[in-house]
Amino acid sequence: MKKYVLLALLCALSACGGGGGGGGSNDGGSGSAPVAKQGTGLQINLNTAPLSFKFSEGSNPIPVVVNATGSGEINQDVYIGASVTGAGVVTPVDVAVNPQDSSARIMIRPQTGLAAGTYSGTVQVVACTTKACTQHHGGSPFNIPYKIAVMGTLKTNTGTVDLASAESGSSAAVRVPVTLPAGADGLQAGITYHSYQTGWLSAETSTDGVKLQASAASLRAGTYKASLALSANMAAGALTIPVTLTVSDGLVVPAQSTLRFDSETTAAAASQSVPVNIAPGATATRWNAVSSQPWLRLDAASGDFNTPLTWRIDASSFAQLANNASYKATVRVQADGVTERNLVVNVEKRLAQIKYTDLLALTPGVAGEVLVFGSNFDTLAKPEDRVRVNGVAPLAVTRVNAGLLRLSLPAMEAGDHVVSVGNAAGLPSPTGTVTSLAPRSYGYQSVAAAGRKRQLVWDAVGQNAYVVNMDLKSVMRYSLSSGVLALAASRSFTAIDSIGLTPDRSALLLKEGTSRLHHLALSDLATLKTIDLSANGSCCTGSNKGQNLPVMGDGSVFMRDHGWVDPESGAVRALNINTYNVGSLADWAAVSGNGLRMLWPDSGLYSPHSPIYRYELTDSVFQAITPGNDGTYFYRYAVNRDGSRWLFNDRVYGFDLTVKGNVRVPDGWYGNWVVMSRSGARSYYYAQSASSTDKARIYVFDTGATLTSTLDFPVIGYIEVDDRPNCSQIMNSDSHQNCFPFETGATLTDDGQTLILAGDRSMVVLPIPAEFRAPPPGAATPAPVLMMQKSR
Repeated sequence: MKKYVLLALLCALSACGGGGGGGGSNDGGSGSAPVAKQGTGLQINLNTAPLSFKFSEGSNPIPVVVNATGSGEINQDVYIGASVTGAGVVTPVDVAVNPQDSSARIMIRPQTGLAAGTYSGTVQVVACTTKACTQHHGGSPFNIPYKIAVMGTLKTNTGTVDLASAESGSSAAVRVPVTLPAGADGLQAGITYHSYQTGWLSAETSTDGVKLQASAASLRAGTYKASLALSANMAAGALTIPVTLTVSDGLVVPAQSTLRFDSETTAAAASQSVPVNIAPGATATRWNAVSSQPWLRLDAASGDFNTPLTWRIDASSFAQLANNASYKATVRVQADGVTERNLVVNVEKRLAQIKYTDLLALTPGVAGEVLVFGSNFDTLAKPEDRVRVNGVAPLAVTRVNAGLLRLSLPAMEAGDHVVSVGNAAGLPSPTGTVTSLAPRSYGYQSVAAAGRKRQLVWDAVGQNAYVVNMDLKSVMRYSLSSGVLALAASRSFTAIDSIGLTPDRSALLLKEGTSRLHHLALSDLATLKTIDLSANGSCCTGSNKGQNLPVMGDGSVFMRDHGWVDPESGAVRALNINTYNVGSLADWAAVSGNGLRMLWPDSGLYSPHSPIYRYELTDSVFQAITPGNDGTYFYRYAVNRDGSRWLFNDRVYGFDLTVKGNVRVPDGWYGNWVVMSRSGARSYYYAQSASSTDKARIYVFDTGATLTSTLDFPVIGYIEVDDRPNCSQIMNSDSHQNCFPFETGATLTDDGQTLILAGDRSMVVLPIPAEFRAPPPGAATPAPVLMMQKSR
């Protein structure tokens, strides 16, 4: 059955009696309205030969357009249409008319999805006088034969191929099924590699597919890509399949191993084993390994893959490494045909270690307590089992925190006593020393020394007194080692702020300006080391008030404008205090003789005053306290050795700043400087009279007394100083000389037997009579007796 789609063409140009036209129709024979009603002699011209189509199965064929043009004169309506006899062509046929140029376009479109094969038929073009095409114009219909050739292609249900192999091995074989079209034969495979690594893929073809396999014999771990192109005779085009090969490690070794080496780590615990495996499919049978560091020794450095890699810490080499640090060694593991692997061994060295001891804590023949400052004491399971003093266990060992031990020691002879903290592995560790100094007597001496003095620091071990001469801008060493006071060394600096001794008495620390900290040799004051803190910032100008540089027992130096400074490394740790409070606190601080405690006062320059802050290395926390019955600042102070008693503003306080009592020199006398004995049982107050003719005095207070009926500590007596170390008050006012009568400094030797005074005129060595010395520990305090003792 023929089905037409009729469309109006157009009349001859000279015989048009009306217009109109339309698009294609799919009604199987009905067309649009006529476009011409008059004229004769119609001629239709078609520009085509037999139609031929050829394309691959599954592709979109390209349609062919048949152009029809009309000419001549007609007297009847003309309708154009097209129908198809045969298979493979899309129907209804799309016919479009353009009345303006008397043409029509007839679109012949092969069907999509045609199976491989050959299709043929006829396209019939008609020119009719009616819509129903009951009558044809002359020459109609016009028959155009067509032929469609659909070429078969290769087919597979595989989109991509993923292969896997360990280094030096081969992947499993993978079969890719391929369906060939009818008549096709000779399946062929081509491989294109997408990197410089080639030759790793093999393809074996058969009549129904291809077998793929990869070799990783020359490949390292990674991902490799290629494309497989399949083709066959009598088949259209080629089939392309992506191929990916993932090569895994041939050697399987742990990436890291970690060990914390502390005081309880035994030699056995410092040895570890890790497995060394070969991946399935890899070909190696043995491995070998090399360590990058001498402190990491390999006990099993080669073997088959049933033998683990065993390593240990070599004690002799590891002992050379600094404590409190992390170290890394790389063990390179190798095997034939595979990529070497690295085992990174990370070791933290955290041995309990002594940094400083309270060097002068002991008095010969008297039991006492020694503080030991260091690190990692928290790694000691039982500190009492690890601490030794001259090879003998202390009476008791108390761990205060990770950085502080308290040792209770029996009475010991004078001399140096070595303190050590051992460890389970037997590694050497820095030791400390406790020096028990025998008492030493000095005769009265006065040495001329012009210039305003501040900060008198006594080194009991070397028998040296260090002073800052403000007028000469120098630091000076006065030696008493021979029993005779003499100037032994002097050195000038641009801006001396303060001085102090390292806890082990190995160097004199000098703060210059606001940002430089010098280590000076104790003998000639040569520079051993300089720490520049300028990169850490600076906020304040050094305001030397006569206080020594605050050095704690752990070696840290307090600097208000920087923080806690490690004088060895220059590392700075921030002060754990609200920075809002710092603006009104002083540039200086007072430290107890054992380096455990510190008081940080208000500067006295602002109102209202801030409280005093106390600080102790037991918890390393600043605590704000307002002293009872007094202001919260001081410019001069005295403190006993353990920091249980502090004297400032003529009052004695406990470390909690509760008032213990007052020290008052008699009316008409003015105190310059006060020092306190080791126990705090005696305080020595240097005072001057309003009369320039009176000798200066040392008033001796029994500050160890228990007060019941008075708040004033009793005066036991006084010592007259024949050679006043400073100018007199009258001399200053009457003679108008450069005179500083109230800037005399004083210090007490560690044995409590001698005072050393420093003023702007001279240095004075003043022996303390036995009756004015502090009682030995445990002795009963004698009743105070008022007496006068001349200096000589």
